[in-house]
Amino acid sequence: MRGNQRAGAMMFVPHVEAAIKAGVLPPVILVLVNGMVKSFYCDASDGQCPMESVIIKDLIPHVDATYRTIAKRESRVIEGYSMGGFGTAHLGFKYPELFGTVVINAGALMDSNVTNVLQERPIFGVFGADNVRRMAENPRELARKNAGQLRGQTHIRIGCGSLDSLLPRNQDLHELLTQLGIPHEFEVVPGVAHNSQLYYQKLGPKVFEFHRKSLEALDKTK
Repeated sequence: MRGNQRAGAMMFVPHVEAAIKAGVLPPVILVLVNGMVKSFYCDASDGQCPMESVIIKDLIPHVDATYRTIAKRESRVIEGYSMGGFGTAHLGFKYPELFGTVVINAGALMDSNVTNVLQERPIFGVFGADNVRRMAENPRELARKNAGQLRGQTHIRIGCGSLDSLLPRNQDLHELLTQLGIPHEFEVVPGVAHNSQLYYQKLGPKVFEFHRKSLEALDKTK
C-alpha cells in the first residue's frame, strides 16, 4: 500500500518478482490497493471516502472468493510504505484477526503529542476536526487496545531509512511495542531518506524472508 496502486506496481512489484525468482519468497497473490492519495486507509469522517470499509468488508472477501487463497490470517500479509505504512499499522493493529504479518515501512505515523491538526495537514482531510476519533484510530492506541491479540500472534516488522524525517515516529512506535511486550523487528536502513525505491533496493530480496513467518505459522495450524 502506498498513495496509489500505480506507484506500487512500478516500484514494489519488481522487487516481489525478484524475491520469488530468487526462491526467497514463495509465489503469492499480490493485491495493490488504491489509497486515493490522501485517505490514510481510514474511513473519512464525512463519509465521502470509506477506504477502510472497502478494504475490510469488500476487498478481502472478494479476493478470497475469487482467487485460490488460503483464507486465514496466517496467510495474509499487509505491507505499506509512507502513507501505506500508516495504513498498514492502522489496519494491521485494528484487525489482528485478519492479518498474520504486518510490515510497516517508513510509516507516515501521527505525532502522539499533537492533539489538534492544522487544516492544511493531509490527515485533517480524513478526520477533520474530530480529534477524538483521530486519536482513537492512531496505530499507537490500536496497539495498546489489541496488545493481547498482537502479542505472540502477529509478526510485525518496522523499517525506516536513517535519513528519513519520519524515523523518529517509527522509532517511537518501535519503543511503544517494546513497552507493551509485543515482539517485532525494527531496522534502520543506512543512507536512505524518504525514498521507497532506494529503501527496497538497499534491503534487497532478503527483506521478504520475514514474510515466511506467516507461512510457517500456517503450516503449524494444518
